[in-house]
Amino acid sequence: MKRWKKILSLALSASLCLGITVSAAASGSGGGTTTSEAPVQETAYNAYMQLSEDFVTAYDGRNSVAAYPDYYGGSYINDDGKLVICVPEDAVTTATATLSELDAESYVIEPVTYSYNTLKDVMGQLNDYFLNEDNEVANNINRFGIYDDQNRIVVSLFDASPEKIAEFKEAVCDSPVIVFEENQNVLNTEASINPGNEIQNGNYYASMGYRATLDGENGFVTSAHFAE
Repeated sequence: MKRWKKILSLALSASLCLGITVSAAASGSGGGTTTSEAPVQETAYNAYMQLSEDFVTAYDGRNSVAAYPDYYGGSYINDDGKLVICVPEDAVTTATATLSELDAESYVIEPVTYSYNTLKDVMGQLNDYFLNEDNEVANNINRFGIYDDQNRIVVSLFDASPEKIAEFKEAVCDSPVIVFEENQNVLNTEASINPGNEIQNGNYYASMGYRATLDGENGFVTSAHFAE
């Protein structure tokens, strides 16, 4: 049971990839203006889909996994509705030439430190430890995920004191891509949901779509990689 709860918590940890908002958002409690970001973000979404054509999908024997180009460090949509493509500083020249086929008005390049493959490698180490260990260090891990807009992996610990962070680094992984925060809020992994309901992960929100079943497991469809 404990292992299952761990898997649920991990599945709900945020991987802040591409959040596309296509529904209208009303401000205030009635009488306010209603705005829609869909037209702007649709352009960003189309740019992302064109970009993703360079992502090679392979099969590792169990799952389909994406192999990202070295110039890719993640992506997200900024407050202006543009696609922000994160590019490692040593690959900006390559990325600029490669991305020239995209609509120049639909994206901006943001130089970052790490490639997405680097972040994925560290995520793999965290996944292996979190799902296979049952000790004080593992049980102090609340959630973790890749945050594209920070170009980092954010690890939330129930106790993020210097001593506990040092224990994590020694037992799990000591990498500069990881930043720590303290979060004692336990994820609620059970809820009654209906189409359009809002679900929350930390400070971020998404809406679920409809019930779905995959390989006999009941679940629901939601946006991007917000939650499994």
